[in-house]
Amino acid sequence: MSELKVGLAGIGKLGAALVKQWDMKKRAIGAYHSNSERARQFTEAYAYAYPLSKQELLRLDVLLLALPANNVARFLEEILEEAEGPVHTIFINMATSLFTPQLTHKFPDVRIAGVKFMGHSQDLWERGAGLFITEAALPRQLKEMFREIGEIKVDKEEVLQEVNKLASYYAVKAAFEIESALEEKGLPSEYKERALASLAPEMIRSYSQGKVGHFGQQVIQELKEDLKGKQHS
Repeated sequence: MSELKVGLAGIGKLGAALVKQWDMKKRAIGAYHSNSERARQFTEAYAYAYPLSKQELLRLDVLLLALPANNVARFLEEILEEAEGPVHTIFINMATSLFTPQLTHKFPDVRIAGVKFMGHSQDLWERGAGLFITEAALPRQLKEMFREIGEIKVDKEEVLQEVNKLASYYAVKAAFEIESALEEKGLPSEYKERALASLAPEMIRSYSQGKVGHFGQQVIQELKEDLKGKQHS
């Protein structure tokens, strides 16, 4: 079986993270940007990436749409206007806040599937090991591509959005509380920046991986005792 011809529209944070991780796996992928010079400069940084022209997009087997949610439909309209016959390209909606049924309703004559990344693009860029959510039956080779850089799980897109909202809400809430606590103590602003940019994120990462050190374990024990006290009061 010949290898899928896969392209990417959108070379922002998520697009760049995907290309970087696939490049490390020696996986060829084309990248498109409306400014061809930007596409050329972007792909020059990778051994296995190459620029795509607008005319080449509908010759692909799969086109990943790593675009802002409000740009996806307009982009599809622009490229489908140039189709001279049936379109066989599979379009992959990766926009977190754009539910794929909205696109399939608007573009009923083309195949559109959703694959959403759960997490932060910076984490995917630095570490790989992404978690991708889909409701669709994807081509085997495409599933293998995503498994090269992480795990792909079948679930509803609404679940991913709910998890992202909850994580974002409590992360920002924690950031506000850290800022407030340090300001109340009159500590320098650079300490606040370090706490938010390094200490808190790495503590959460260590906790999620079960690798909290001695100091962190003491903090966990204090929190558990506080919770017990509140439950009994």
